This record gives sequence, C-alpha cells and structure tokens, in this order.
Amino acid sequence: GRRAMPPISSTWRARKRRKGRGGGGEESCSEKQDQKVLLSSTEDTALQRACDIPSDRPKGFSLREDIRLQRTSEQSPPSCWLSLGVALGAPELFQYVCTYGFFMLAPNTWDPHQTLLEGPWGRPLPGVFSRPLSIGGSKTVHVKLCFSASKWTDEDSSERELIAFLEESLGEEEVGEVVRQVTRMLRISPEDNRREQEFRSLFPQAEQDHWFRLFRSPSMFEDACKTITLCNAGWGRTITMNQLLCEKVSSCGGFPTPLELSSWDPEDLKRECGVGYRAARLISLARRAVESEELEELEKLARRCRSPSVGEAQQGELRAKLLALEGFGPYATDNMLMLLGIYNNIAIDSETLRHLKSLHGVDEKSAARAVQKVSKIYDRYCPYQFLVYWRELWKDYERLCGPLHLLPSSRYSMLCANHMKKIRS
Repeated sequence: GRRAMPPISSTWRARKRRKGRGGGGEESCSEKQDQKVLLSSTEDTALQRACDIPSDRPKGFSLREDIRLQRTSEQSPPSCWLSLGVALGAPELFQYVCTYGFFMLAPNTWDPHQTLLEGPWGRPLPGVFSRPLSIGGSKTVHVKLCFSASKWTDEDSSERELIAFLEESLGEEEVGEVVRQVTRMLRISPEDNRREQEFRSLFPQAEQDHWFRLFRSPSMFEDACKTITLCNAGWGRTITMNQLLCEKVSSCGGFPTPLELSSWDPEDLKRECGVGYRAARLISLARRAVESEELEELEKLARRCRSPSVGEAQQGELRAKLLALEGFGPYATDNMLMLLGIYNNIAIDSETLRHLKSLHGVDEKSAARAVQKVSKIYDRYCPYQFLVYWRELWKDYERLCGPLHLLPSSRYSMLCANHMKKIRS
C-alpha cells in the first residue's frame, strides 16, 4: 500500500512559526536563496516541497527552477504529477484561467466545481482546467491543472501550489515541453511576475482580484488561428469553429497542429468546419508554420519588445510583421499584440465602442476616430492600457451575467454583443 506521509518535526514547526513572525533563528531550507527544487519519485517529498522556495520570494507566482515528474500509483491515472510553483495571496485558479475568452474555446475545458482527490500533492481546491497538449508535433498529452493547499502549511495559509496531473509518464524533454506550454498559457514566468508587480503599482485595484494574467493558448500558432476565427464572427460562431477544428482536423481531439491543418484543402475545411473565407488564411498560416520559423521569430521579437528599455521602433517592427500575415488587419494585429504581452494597444471593435459609451460617455461610431479618445482615457496606465480596459469590460460582463468562471459551458455563446444588448435593455 501507500506509505504514510512523513511526520512534521517539532524543529520544522518552530522554523515555520519564526518565519511567520519575521524572526530569525536557525537556518531553514526556505532561507537558502540558491537552492533548486529537487523532487524524487517517492511520496516523501511533500515536506521538501513545502520549504524549497525562498520565503522572501516576490508576491505573485514563483515558478520552480527544477521541475521533476512525480509518480504516485501505477495502477490508475493520473499516475504522474508535477508541482509547477507557488502562488501567494490565496488566489483561485479561475483568476489565472477565466480572464480572457479563449478559455471557453476548444480544446480547453474549465470545471469550477470539480475537485481532485487529496494526495502527496496536498489538498486540491475546487476548479480544474484540462486540455490535451501537443508534444513534439506527434504526441498528445492530456493535462489537468488545479491549485492545491499544502498539507504542511497552516489551514489559513495564503500559499497555493499549482499542480499538473498527467495520465502517463514522460521523458525529461517532454516534461520540459509541458511546463513551457503551461507557463505560456497561464503567464507564470518570472518575467510575468515582475510585470505584474509593475502593473499593480500603476493600478492598485488589480491586487484585489489578482488581475493581470490574461489566459492564452499554449502556442502562438493556436493563438493566431483563434484570432482569425474571432474576426467578422459572433462569439457563438467562433466557439463552433474552434470546436469543429478540434473534432474534424485534429487526430486526437486537441487543437490541430500546423502539419495537420496544412494538409487540408480550403473547400474541405470550409465544408467540415464552417470557417468560410477564413479557410485559406488558416491553411496559409499553418503552411508558414511548417515551412519556416517565422512564428517563433515573432515571439522572440515580442519578448524583446516587452523589455522596459525598448523603444517604439521595435514594437513598430513587430506590428508590421503581424500585419504582413495573411488575414491580419488592425484588429487581429492588436489582439495578437495583447496575446504576446504587448498591452499598450487596445483592439477597437463594436464592443469597445459600446463600452466607451456605456462607462466613459464617449459616443463614437468609428473605430478610427475612437483611437484618440481611447488614448486619453487609458494612456495614464502605459504600458498596460489594455489590462485596465479589459478588466472594466470583464467586470461589466460579470455584472450582467454573474461570475464568468461559474458560467456553464452551454451558455458561453451568450457572451456576444447582441445578447448583451438585450440584457442591458
């Protein structure tokens, strides 16, 4: 049977009490700045995990430096799990996932009520995000994510461990790819953590609801495809297009890989997935992703553009290269800039114009003419204008529909301009 969890020694309890009071005392593992996370395949590592991240880490999310696969039971899934890092301030997973509409699009699945079983990973909290991830272009791994309260901390501790559950064992490189994709989706890198603190200094209200990490896809390719399905379509149709792409094009129910999508004929894609004129654009994007490293280079350029020392010239270069992609006009480009972490652009569509009139009294029917007025309202939050705007819009949706993380998936399609207009009237 399973081994019992190791007892907590009185010495370790005393260290935790002294640390909580801000006092000194004998050195503990949490006081070693350069200690890496070393996790073995036994269940006796929970105590190690509870103190292997420095206690003076910055607020927000601390990603572990050395993430190792853990095995629990070979008899039934999930047989493997990863401890990805620790979040402070008692956040809930929906504050990392349910922050942008892409979480509602296939193959993503969000269940606010599901709670996974307790184990060596601690006490899982309600709220589970799951989806298949493509590893190496040929393998699919199903991942479930949840926040867990550690067994080795006080009941009222504000620490939350992010746990990833896997249904099969993976090699070291495959584990690294899972971590990279989850880190991208939830924006939990050290850079994201630094920028979150910077944003909170400009917009303190964000700290109340941990507002910063806008959910995105595990790859730029998927983000770009989903952006194409956003254009000139109601939200319900966007949901349907993505569902059909996963069902009809992918061989495993995940989002299609560039190789899978590139082999389709535009007319067949139109017929099977209802994507209309977007078929040629989606296939063109997939073929560019297969034949070149253009998307990877764009993501590297975006990383440079996020640096505080970078001027407008490099951001202009990034914008121009996005506009050069087939099917990317100003709206799609601004949306992609946001997904790449460039927040000083606000993609203006009819819903933006409605929001400006409703909340700020700006009555403007032209997106082009609204740009200057948008700047006047949000430029004080530079370079995070979009984050403030999107929080306003998201809160407005929740005022009308209730908390969006509790919305049943059968009602996702109601979050469209026409339906909202009916509710407001």
